[in-house]
Amino acid sequence: MVEENLQQIFIEEATDLLKDLENSLIELEDRPTDFELINQIFRAMHTIKGSAALTGMTDISDFVHHAEDLLDQIRHETIEVNPDIIDILLKSSDLIKEMVNALYDSSIVVPKRTKEELIESINYFKEPEENVVSESRKENKDETEAIEKVIKVKVDLNESFFATGTDPILLIEDLAELGRILDININLTRIPELFELKPENCYLKWQLILKTKETIEQIHEVFLFVESDNNILVEDVTEDFDGDFDKTLADKLTGEILVERGIIDAKDIRESLETQNKLGDILETQGKVSKEQIEKVVEEQSKSRKIQEKSKIKVDADKLENLINSMADLVISQARLRELTINSQEKVSRELSNALDEMDTKIRTLQEDIMSTRMIPVGNTFIRYKRLVRDLSQEQNKDVNFILKGKETELDKTVIEKIADPLKHMIRNAIDHGIETPEERKAAGKDSEASLELKAYHKEGKVIIEVSDDGAGLNQEKILKKAIENGIITPEDELSEVEIYNLIMAPGFSTKEVVTETSGRGVGMDVVKNNIENLRGSVNISSEKGKGTTFRLKLPLTLAIIDGMKVKVGNDYFIIPLNSIVEFIRPKPEHLKTIESQGEAIQIRENYLSLARLYKILEIESNVKDPAKGLVVVVQEDNKQICILVDEIIGQQQAVIKSLEDNYTYVEGMAGAAILGDGNVAMILDIATIIKMSIR
Repeated sequence: MVEENLQQIFIEEATDLLKDLENSLIELEDRPTDFELINQIFRAMHTIKGSAALTGMTDISDFVHHAEDLLDQIRHETIEVNPDIIDILLKSSDLIKEMVNALYDSSIVVPKRTKEELIESINYFKEPEENVVSESRKENKDETEAIEKVIKVKVDLNESFFATGTDPILLIEDLAELGRILDININLTRIPELFELKPENCYLKWQLILKTKETIEQIHEVFLFVESDNNILVEDVTEDFDGDFDKTLADKLTGEILVERGIIDAKDIRESLETQNKLGDILETQGKVSKEQIEKVVEEQSKSRKIQEKSKIKVDADKLENLINSMADLVISQARLRELTINSQEKVSRELSNALDEMDTKIRTLQEDIMSTRMIPVGNTFIRYKRLVRDLSQEQNKDVNFILKGKETELDKTVIEKIADPLKHMIRNAIDHGIETPEERKAAGKDSEASLELKAYHKEGKVIIEVSDDGAGLNQEKILKKAIENGIITPEDELSEVEIYNLIMAPGFSTKEVVTETSGRGVGMDVVKNNIENLRGSVNISSEKGKGTTFRLKLPLTLAIIDGMKVKVGNDYFIIPLNSIVEFIRPKPEHLKTIESQGEAIQIRENYLSLARLYKILEIESNVKDPAKGLVVVVQEDNKQICILVDEIIGQQQAVIKSLEDNYTYVEGMAGAAILGDGNVAMILDIATIIKMSIR
């Protein structure tokens, strides 16, 4: 069981590290001399190797060791970073990822030959070992002329240190190789009682004094892999020493010396002193401070400690999903209680009414807090496409500058997961269809380097994601010709500019003459459209010939709970998403118009909006046929507005969205269903689809 847990921890840790590693390697190609980035990559590789060895994954650790050797030579500047080396390291990252995936998916088989070929490629780029050794000896020779110094090294390892696969004894041995250890003290106060001791935890804390000719930077090199996660202090104390002896001891108290040498902690001194009168009590008795001053200091100190103790924890996705489902059930129960209270034959007391209002407020706050836990920045999803852009642009000999904006924009984790493939298709489409070769761009008077921008931002209660390029733009004539050839439209059809652009999202549509691995098979953009609409979102396309194309995705913030307006048509209830509603009106008879070839419309101030009779669209019974006797809801989606005729408006309500496809089947015009307070089911209207259905 322990081994299984260790393996699962390794898989999770390695998966996160490999994501960051791939992005860092892409950045390194642009900043080949960024040694902080090189060390970051090296640390990631080393951590994966150590964790793999610790959990018995020798196959993985052995391979990572080869990649780590190559990075080590980059780190010591014996070889330079170039695109070929980045390719090898990216392929190594891919192979490690595949080997990690194979740990939990038995269907994945990593070919032995693939690994051997990569090792051969790594060895090809590595400098011969004797050259590296000679360079190292040269450096050591230069350093012999340096002045001997005394360095104090304090090491406080965190409890999860052993999970990195690093042996702490090796750290001391590495330091010993850099000079002569004058003194070493181990702090034993962190070790718990035997019955509380956990063998997988690290309780080590020590301090040593090293006499050496090496630089502070070289001392830090020993802790390169562990310094970011542990407390390491390296300090030059040469001035405090006379030969091998610390000359500052004469002026220090015994307790101070014990703390400085790391034998005990300052808190041990405090605990010992607490057996006597506290300093505050002594000073208060002497009349030097007031009781209020002491209490204020103690209170502020307590608050400060609480702030320092705050930390983040990882939560299992299934546990989070269960919490959100429980929250959804609570919202339904709340609506049920409210419904029973409203419909009660007895008069509800003011106290009960106030208690219900207070409960509503607290449940709303609780719901917002829980929903916020599933909101994550889109940045991690965006960054993963750097590799895709790099590989595609190299494959097609195109020079592309990939720009990311709005990485901090937050979106529901479920939505982010489901837009990953659509975004990949759009980026592929932009590079393959939209962006020209450097020669074509120069001939058109453009920079040889193209721009591809991925941007996210909030607007109208939704998240907008745009994929924009400055390529050739969409060719309307070519799109129309291909659509007619494929039987998607007829030559007699008259389409607007937007409708022509939308043809590229028709199933099987492609203007590519030659089928490649990237495109030309007529799959991709229709997948984008279907996936986004299944998320209750929409896709818009704008393009200008010769200047570029923008794909704009409009997505809901969350898929779980929405604020809606409950309306009634006949005996049926519906929920209209609140952020789609513009206004409510009861039109006068003279405002009802019939426009030739466009059907019914209602004049609202200076504009005429199409009238959609919901009972006709959905083929249900209605108690109100005359708009002047009913109510009209003006809704908007993608800058299109229509009027929806309903019998009556019941009121605002939170709706817990239940998928129709999971529980029943797809119903056109419906985004899902919601359970009402009285136990009945109301359909949630998909406004974008209702608008399309109303103008057929």
